[in-house]
Amino acid sequence: MYNILQKMQQSGKMISVHFKDSASSSDLCVGYVEHLDKEIFVLRSITRYGEQCGFEVRRIDNVQRIEHSGNYETGLEKVHLGGFEYAKNVKLDFDPDNVISSILASANTSNQLITIWTSEDEDSISGYIDSYSPELLDLCIISDDGVPDGHALINPELIESVDTGGRYEQMLQYVSSGNA
Repeated sequence: MYNILQKMQQSGKMISVHFKDSASSSDLCVGYVEHLDKEIFVLRSITRYGEQCGFEVRRIDNVQRIEHSGNYETGLEKVHLGGFEYAKNVKLDFDPDNVISSILASANTSNQLITIWTSEDEDSISGYIDSYSPELLDLCIISDDGVPDGHALINPELIESVDTGGRYEQMLQYVSSGNA
């Protein structure tokens, strides 16, 4: 892994580093190799929103794999290097008597990326609404790296939470729109 990290440092490419004995994505580091010796490396860390957030020092012998030049790294690097700024004062129009339904309808007509959680699943799903009725939501899923990943057909009555206009949704909409 030392030789690979050395190549990545020389190239200046953003990398994702996965670690051994890791069952969660929180054990993933993303950024640029800042320093390297035979035992450790220092990564200039980048958040999932493209912002620099300090440094991470890790042992090389704990590295399972290194990824670079993928959709995730490429999109995140473009967000990090410029051309995108988060809107700070996002407006939201909705019907106070039917909040979730009116937000879904608005996202559908404005082609706004949303993230939803349902009562049936702990994980969130992000994407664009392909069609919406009170009986069925057809969501074109967008993966974390901004790539369409199929469709989810969801009963709107099962929707517990909806996020729209947040930092994650703005970044994902930017990356998925081809601007990145």
